[in-house]
Amino acid sequence: MSTMTAARPAASRPAAPAGSGVPTVAINPLKIVVQYRYWLIASVIIGGIVGVAAHLGFRAVSPLYRATTTYQALPPIADPLKPDVSTVDREEFERFVQTQTRIITSERLIRDAVVNDTSLPGTEWAKGHMAGGRLDPGTAVEDLKDLVRARVVAGTSLIEVSVTTRVPNDAKLIAEAVHRAYFKDLSASGKVRGTEQREPLNVELNSIGTEIRRIDSLIAQRQNERGITGGENDNTDAEYVRIYMLQPAIAEITQRFERARVRAATLEAQLKPGQAVTYTDEQRDEAERDPVLLGLKQRMAQIRTEMAAKEQSGLGAEHKEMVSLRKLAEQTEAELNGERERILRKLFDSEYDKVRQARDAAEAELKELTRQLNESIRRRQDIARAQTEIQLLKSDREKFVTRQAELRAAIAGIDVTAGLDRLERIGRVRRVEEAKTPDRLFFPRLEIMLPLGIIAIVGLTIGVIVLREIVDQRVKGPTDVSMIRGVRLLGIVPSADEDPSRPASVETAFRDSPTGAVSEGFRQVRGQLVKRLGQSGAKSLLVLSGAPGSGATSAVSNLAMGMAASDLKVLVIDANFRRPALHRVFKLAEGPGLGDVLMHKNTLDEAVQQTSVANLSLLAAGSGPSRAVPERLATETMSQIIKTAVARYDVVLVDTAPAMIAGEGLALANRCDAVCLVVRAFSEKRGLIARLRDQLADAKAEFLGVVVNGVRSASGGYLRKNIKAASDYQSGAAA
Repeated sequence: MSTMTAARPAASRPAAPAGSGVPTVAINPLKIVVQYRYWLIASVIIGGIVGVAAHLGFRAVSPLYRATTTYQALPPIADPLKPDVSTVDREEFERFVQTQTRIITSERLIRDAVVNDTSLPGTEWAKGHMAGGRLDPGTAVEDLKDLVRARVVAGTSLIEVSVTTRVPNDAKLIAEAVHRAYFKDLSASGKVRGTEQREPLNVELNSIGTEIRRIDSLIAQRQNERGITGGENDNTDAEYVRIYMLQPAIAEITQRFERARVRAATLEAQLKPGQAVTYTDEQRDEAERDPVLLGLKQRMAQIRTEMAAKEQSGLGAEHKEMVSLRKLAEQTEAELNGERERILRKLFDSEYDKVRQARDAAEAELKELTRQLNESIRRRQDIARAQTEIQLLKSDREKFVTRQAELRAAIAGIDVTAGLDRLERIGRVRRVEEAKTPDRLFFPRLEIMLPLGIIAIVGLTIGVIVLREIVDQRVKGPTDVSMIRGVRLLGIVPSADEDPSRPASVETAFRDSPTGAVSEGFRQVRGQLVKRLGQSGAKSLLVLSGAPGSGATSAVSNLAMGMAASDLKVLVIDANFRRPALHRVFKLAEGPGLGDVLMHKNTLDEAVQQTSVANLSLLAAGSGPSRAVPERLATETMSQIIKTAVARYDVVLVDTAPAMIAGEGLALANRCDAVCLVVRAFSEKRGLIARLRDQLADAKAEFLGVVVNGVRSASGGYLRKNIKAASDYQSGAAA
């Protein structure tokens, strides 16, 4: 028989999340579509009906016809001598077309059309605004302002003016009246504007001529003061050439000075007290070639040759001649080393003097060239400042000349524009399409009303659905549990009503219908629990429900049978003193049981009953009087009972009253190793689960997660197909 880990390790659990943790609702579009598909289909049908009905109603009560006049806005004339050549300033052009649309719909222009156009009184529209045989401007103008609309066609230079009326011919006549009033206004304003524009332009033109003459005088004066006769880019003057020649010379001397300075600093550092002088290889080679040193080396070689000959003749190391020769060799060696050091120091001092002299000479030359460069730069700057001043004056003069040309062109343009008064064009506006009598309805139109009706009703339906989903806090499926922070989903168990195997009793579905969907759900939950219990070393598991009817008892019995079937020795403890049911599930006696053991009337061995399922035992709730005090479940005796049971069984499952109505569950959570929460779909709310999670976080037992019981296919959309596929597969395997 396989067993689970005997001892629970002292592993620290993660801290519980702060706060209640009630999650923000996340809308699953696919789930919404599947769950409310009939609502959406009905809303499309109803929306179509509403759209058609609205179309027929508006057509019968208030049909509208629209006539449109189209104008083209033209850019200003660039060359007065060539009126067909224009330039476009996008910002100015946009301001122009927007201004024209406001003028067309202005009250002044509408009033002019109402008062002065003779075609309007003959329209059907005018019949409602007649007074004394004439149009009443007071009411007609306000009404006509509502009928006339002007807009700029996006991405074009076109202005579209539309008139909407209930009679087709009225739309055309009113549009023509507005057009005549608009072109009349354009013609009058163009002539007035030309006269008003010329006078200030002529004044400014005279002022600019005076300013140009003043600038010419200042330029001539500055050139005479500085003796400047060359052009703006003249770079051949003597100062520029001198600067050009001095800069590379200074750069070369600077490099030579830096090399001498660095070498002198290096040699000076070696001459400090306590510092050893380092000689170069060249100095050592030159010293070795000194005649005095060569003579000492020759003498030393002769002494060593004589000593070798004496040794070969048989004289020992202590012979007086050998001793004399050794002393002579030592003296010669010392003299050789001293002479070598003297020669090297002499060479070092000589190099140091040369380096210092080169450094000082380079420094003096560098200072002189730098002085000359600075003087040339200063003189060059004086000339540059004068040239800059002259250039600024010339730049100002050029601006005035440019402005002078612009003013002359503007004056010529005003004269040319004033002459552009033709049948279809006035100034910068040309009519490209005149209004025609409309031959079809503008409003309503079925191709618009039908989609609008569908969109409105479907949108309203979706809004109601989303609001319902937001307001509904019930747990309907696994997705709702995953939205709660800090809560793990252990598994789901489908509703028994949707199980094709139709188990007679949900409490014993694992035994009676082992291939059913309910059994498979508990089988998957069992796998998760066994894995989690094994990882933490827990052996006692409290199965707690949130509210009555969640199915905790069914979960305990099916999980117990599933664990027993996997060769685990299981004990089920019925700690629900309020409504004990496990003894009826397994068809065993009500007592003696847990209550009797807590009252010390019976021992644990006497109270435990073996069920008809192998490896599965039951400790029932006990006789009626023994269950009268539920507080005994929070005593040390209860803790000792669980410890004893854990020592004898592989798994101990504890069932208790729902946490919503009784506090025994939280008390038992401090005596068990682990706890899992069972909730029923469409029953408990997410807030209750989050609150229980926070309460269980302070208990001794490790909170493993949540099992969602009684899940229906409508909550997920795909569950019904999964259940059917699993049932068909199981049936095929059984066959």
